[in-house]
Amino acid sequence: MTQTQKSFVKGAAILAVAGIIVKIIGACYRIPLARLIGDLGMGYYQQAYPIYATMVVISTAGLPTAISKLVSEKVAKNDFAGAHNTFVVAWRVLLILGIVMSVAMALLAQPISMLQKSAPAVYSLLALSPALFFVSMISAYRGYFQGLQYMVPTAVSQMVEQAGKLAFGLVLAYLIYAETGRPELGAMGALLGVTISEVIALFYMMAMYRRRKNEILAKIEDGPGGMASSQVKAMLIQIVAIAVPVTLGALISPITQAIDTVVVSRTLQGIGYTAEAATSTFGILNGYVNPLINLPAVLSLALAMSLVPTISQSRAENDNAAVGMKSSFGFKLALLVGLPCALAFFLLAEPILNFLYDLSGAKLEMAVGLFQLLSIGVLFLTVIQTMTGVLQGLGKPFLPVISLGVGAVAKVVASIILISNPAINVYGAAIGTLICYAIAAVMDVVFVVRRAKIRISPLNHVIKPVLATVAMGAVIYFVYRALGSHSNSLGVLAALLLGFVVYFLALVLIKGLTRDELEMVPGGGKLERVMVKLRIWKN
Repeated sequence: MTQTQKSFVKGAAILAVAGIIVKIIGACYRIPLARLIGDLGMGYYQQAYPIYATMVVISTAGLPTAISKLVSEKVAKNDFAGAHNTFVVAWRVLLILGIVMSVAMALLAQPISMLQKSAPAVYSLLALSPALFFVSMISAYRGYFQGLQYMVPTAVSQMVEQAGKLAFGLVLAYLIYAETGRPELGAMGALLGVTISEVIALFYMMAMYRRRKNEILAKIEDGPGGMASSQVKAMLIQIVAIAVPVTLGALISPITQAIDTVVVSRTLQGIGYTAEAATSTFGILNGYVNPLINLPAVLSLALAMSLVPTISQSRAENDNAAVGMKSSFGFKLALLVGLPCALAFFLLAEPILNFLYDLSGAKLEMAVGLFQLLSIGVLFLTVIQTMTGVLQGLGKPFLPVISLGVGAVAKVVASIILISNPAINVYGAAIGTLICYAIAAVMDVVFVVRRAKIRISPLNHVIKPVLATVAMGAVIYFVYRALGSHSNSLGVLAALLLGFVVYFLALVLIKGLTRDELEMVPGGGKLERVMVKLRIWKN
């Protein structure tokens, strides 16, 4: 492996680890937040955040990728002046974009909250609007550093964002809600924490740039110099050409979530819910249940990222047999993660919700119903993420975008129709999400089967994971039944721990997971050595 390849692999590993840590912090952040500001406060929070996420994607999604690509190309040619000039042009573009998007969100806060039929959500939207400027500026530095194969600033800044959000967001939410007793202001405090965390992350990136600026400029023989207008124009065209396709692909998920903030609230009010009841219901769905459903995605995302380079390498070597084998294992991996998580959530829906949140009565009943319904979606979601990694490794990154786009359209249509039925109400939103995930998952599997020419074995790919999952489910059921009546917390933790131990051992005993397959999983080598020490496998 060349030094460049080693640098790339090391950089990718740094970003992957940081990404997983960020996902874990982000998923866990909303649990204490929900306890602080309640379901109504979470409703206001969730009505603002998808709008912000959509505008972040519009202003930044493709630009760091474009900057990184162009800078790395110029560095490879020892054109350090061109690399730095690319950063300067992109920095100016993002400065303007950041200002425009921040002002636009502030001006649109009132109309958006009226469209959602949730006037108090305006506070949350306003609290987030300055963050768009800081995120835009951060993305300029991230793209530049990544182009220089210097991944540490990006990784650290991502963790600074999450840590800042966790610290400042929770503290401000607590202080403001305790002082005012108003859920909408508690949500505003939490989102002010997001803005503060972005400010801190930007200062960190600027400090890192200053530290390395002399080193960067020293590589430019004639000094940084200026650029003619024609050069700036050509560079802008290059940046836009790369950024637009990436942005369009990244927009599908946040736009769908943003539409949900309008569709769910308005449709619920259309069948007789008050504005507060609709917002509270939306908060239970998106503030309480969805963060739990997305927790297994941390693991499946890590596995998906591990598939991309290994499949790409086999494809570059024209080793079609290896491509097919690894792609086939990707599908099996999705079931190995998705099936046990889905069943565990379904069986322990109420105990888990009681363990994590302060819910009771009709709200708890609603949360349990939504959690059990969406637990089925965990399987589809893990398939989507894993197959996305396979398709990226196969050099087909836009195919998952197409499948998710089709699923998103189906979700919006199904949600409107189903929520409008008073007998179904908010469960229609969960069903719409299931339909979206199911369509996207099936399409992704079909794409992989056709592109990688894989064969799916019913016994090895489906039946064995199902049998191990059933064994796990039995353990979870009986362990919680024995301990849960004495202590819900002990019952939940013991049932999950013992259940997943039995699941793994069952997989090994029925050869649902082989040693060769385990070696392809991150950390699989260490786990294999543990199995040898325990004499479950021979050395």
